[in-house]
Amino acid sequence: MSRPLTSKGLFVSVVAILGVLSMPVKACEEKLGIAYQTGGDGRLHILVNEVTLHPDLASSQGNWIAPDLLLPGENTLEIVLSGPEGVANAKTEIFVGCEGVFPDAPGENAESLLLTEIDTPGRVSEAFFYDDVPGYVYLNAEPTDDDGLEAAIEDLRKVARSGDVAGFLTYHDPLLHDARLVHPEREGLLNHMAMLFLTSGDFDVMAPKEITIKPVLGGRAYQAIDPSGQGPLRFVGKDGSESAGQTIAQARIWMKTAEGWRVLRN
Repeated sequence: MSRPLTSKGLFVSVVAILGVLSMPVKACEEKLGIAYQTGGDGRLHILVNEVTLHPDLASSQGNWIAPDLLLPGENTLEIVLSGPEGVANAKTEIFVGCEGVFPDAPGENAESLLLTEIDTPGRVSEAFFYDDVPGYVYLNAEPTDDDGLEAAIEDLRKVARSGDVAGFLTYHDPLLHDARLVHPEREGLLNHMAMLFLTSGDFDVMAPKEITIKPVLGGRAYQAIDPSGQGPLRFVGKDGSESAGQTIAQARIWMKTAEGWRVLRN
């Protein structure tokens, strides 16, 4: 017998879905990653093809982050190191590894594409090459301006507040298209997440105080993020619910289509 979804069940379901989305589907599903390590109170802002992966990273033991929105052939890595002059330092390494397997520290991964070492605060930009990119929808997009994007972001919030799941998913057409290319089985999970956020009654739809919009991928798409690198659509758990205190940010990367602005990545 099925049971109604409670607030606690809602958040457990979301966590479970996110876990499934990150699970490998074969023994070694190859994944491009960026290993990083910092020292001397250094902090990193890492970008790939102008897309901010994270604006504030630090790890003396080493960690990693997945690059976003790759191009077949030449790609650009940008690293901004901040911290005390003469003390702050960092290493990064772009590598190919297995999804779900924690990588080694920079310089120790078997299949390395680019190793970068920085010993003073500043910005470094380097090219790396990678060809194993699916036929993502943005690859055929033309550069454009950002006219109408702010209005589209606000309209997406209105759609979410109204509980219009179909309209919400229409806004995510490019994201769903690209998900189907790599993991077709995950489209249903993404749809289910939209149902949870829009119809459970446990989340308020909020906006950050400040967002910065800038072109990425040579103007094929636009990034809209707050100072912490999060997207402009916020689902915030309501007081008194099991999801209280939880915030999920979405709609970080947008592209202009024939139908208007649409979400490319969360």
